[in-house]
Amino acid sequence: MEKIIGLNFNEIKLKRVDKVLPLSAVNKSVNINDCKVSVDPLLLFQRITVSKKFESNLQEYLQYELSPYPTSLFDSNGMRKTTKATLYDNMIPVDIELDENNVTYIIDGGFLLHRVVWSKDDTFSIILDKYIQYLQTHYGSEIVVVFDGYSDNSKNIKAMEQQRRTAALSKSYEVCFDETMIVPISQEKFLSNRCNKTKFIYMLVEKLKTIDITTKQARDDADVLIIETAIALSEHQKTAVIIGEDIDLLVILIGRTQSHQQEIFL
Repeated sequence: MEKIIGLNFNEIKLKRVDKVLPLSAVNKSVNINDCKVSVDPLLLFQRITVSKKFESNLQEYLQYELSPYPTSLFDSNGMRKTTKATLYDNMIPVDIELDENNVTYIIDGGFLLHRVVWSKDDTFSIILDKYIQYLQTHYGSEIVVVFDGYSDNSKNIKAMEQQRRTAALSKSYEVCFDETMIVPISQEKFLSNRCNKTKFIYMLVEKLKTIDITTKQARDDADVLIIETAIALSEHQKTAVIIGEDIDLLVILIGRTQSHQQEIFL
């Protein structure tokens, strides 16, 4: 339009490149931080139309780069993976002697499953015994092991994260197994299959019950149940020590702990 302002009609020359294009024909990607991001122009137009209340708002909205999703939270593969574990870098470990007669260890079952290393020729019975030996050697008898639940993965608050981890591995298959069977695949691949993990947790829980180790299983993610178990123990003047590596445990613990409660260690 700027090219024809002030010209007489007989002086106007229109070129193909000056043709007005419909939204569907516009290039559907923009460069944001040297990365091409796909854009649906119609969707953006609809969002602006719904959001703006006054004509002056339109100028404000168009000051920013247009994107179908906030690039600070998402990339082309989905939600960006945060580095929450860096919070641990700001923590100062303390060396405190605990009264072993008044300590209960609450152990994250997900942490435990990967902490014990399986050998290639082990049967599942031997592997279960290894878990018992590990717990008794490191934590004694006052133990509560809390496992994740996998009954309905679609409602799990960490379903997307679990899918992301599984996708990083080559697809694992379901194994029909009992205690006498030798593990047919690697530990990592075996536990990446939800059905395998569910059945193995059931076997491990039954094994732990035989030696009077308390177990709990959440409906989905176990983090909240772990913290609730620790808080319940602290209210009975027991020193609770949470064993796990998930930074979410620390965040939930900070949010739920009251000043009058017994100390809880992580």
